[in-house]
Amino acid sequence: MLVKFFKNHFWIEQGAETLWIAGYLEYFQNSFAARDHMWLDSMFGHLDDPWVPMIITIFGVFAIVVGFWDLRRFYARQIMVSSLQFIWTLLAVAFIWHDIQMDMPGWMSGISVIVCIRIFVNYIKPTFHAKIMENEMKMVTGGDHRE
Repeated sequence: MLVKFFKNHFWIEQGAETLWIAGYLEYFQNSFAARDHMWLDSMFGHLDDPWVPMIITIFGVFAIVVGFWDLRRFYARQIMVSSLQFIWTLLAVAFIWHDIQMDMPGWMSGISVIVCIRIFVNYIKPTFHAKIMENEMKMVTGGDHRE
């Protein structure tokens, strides 16, 4: 279990950050209250509803479980990554929209954007790492040998 923790520590940390943002949304009610009657304000206004932090909590716990037990069956990892990417991208857009409406930058929008980038990079990192290692092996062995 400890080996899987160190192998998947990023996804466990990401699940903990998602639980933290769910607590933030639960604690700071009406932070996305609609100021104008634009459709975007009313859409982001639903992020203050009580059921949204519960759903975000479910996905945070799911990310922690997938990370601790290294679940790969039934596309658990892909479901976890796509749901975390969706949640954090939605929150980043909502916080940026809130900052634009308030004419004041906030720290949550910056954190949300950074988390979105981290999720994307850590999901595609193994693919690029394998390509780099393949190219390094070609250089060590002298390239492609075709007969």
